[in-house]
Amino acid sequence: DGSVSIPSEVRSGNDSFAVTRIGVSNDGGRAEGVLADSSITSLSIPASVFDIVDGAFSDCASLSRIAVSKDNESFASFDGMLFSKDLSSLLSVPEGKGGVAQIPDLTTAVPARLFSQCAELSCVEVGEGSTAFASRNGVLYSKDMTTLLAHPVGAGSAIVVPEEVESIASGAFTGCTVTSLAVLGNVISVDSGAFDESAKSAVVALPAGADYDERQAVWEAA
Repeated sequence: DGSVSIPSEVRSGNDSFAVTRIGVSNDGGRAEGVLADSSITSLSIPASVFDIVDGAFSDCASLSRIAVSKDNESFASFDGMLFSKDLSSLLSVPEGKGGVAQIPDLTTAVPARLFSQCAELSCVEVGEGSTAFASRNGVLYSKDMTTLLAHPVGAGSAIVVPEEVESIASGAFTGCTVTSLAVLGNVISVDSGAFDESAKSAVVALPAGADYDERQAVWEAA
């Protein structure tokens, strides 16, 4: 329960072993959650760890913060989330993280699925210095606003898609309870993996005008 620090080494009798990996891969390449169903709220990772298996922190709804030793050469932490050492890639968002997730300007890779289990997360924000992303009303977009990348689960079920948006990325609304979408512009591409099953009954409002049937077909197909 509470805060847990992973040791840099463990002992068995007279032998000592460095702790270098978190999680063991299953056949699908993901780990079973090593903290699953526990009451851990924060986790500290030592400098010795250089491998964290995808999914290692899954199924722990209480975990809200991950901290990484500054001496770790493989990973870093920012705003309680796990990143690659150079902050270029977001690797894990604790499922118990709530409120705002701050994305560093240096980050260029943010998989939308990482937010899908964060029920209390209502906002994703990036700074003006980011070269890869933009945020508006807590939603993550590509820098030029043409692609909607990730809508936080806790940001509401009535969604407005800005006029600039032309495409909806895979996983953009995964985990969200979507009841309605008001599409202000001309969306020409919606990834088939943008939504999960809960969104099938959502109402989509499209602007009238030329090519309405074609635009309607894009959303129906998704």
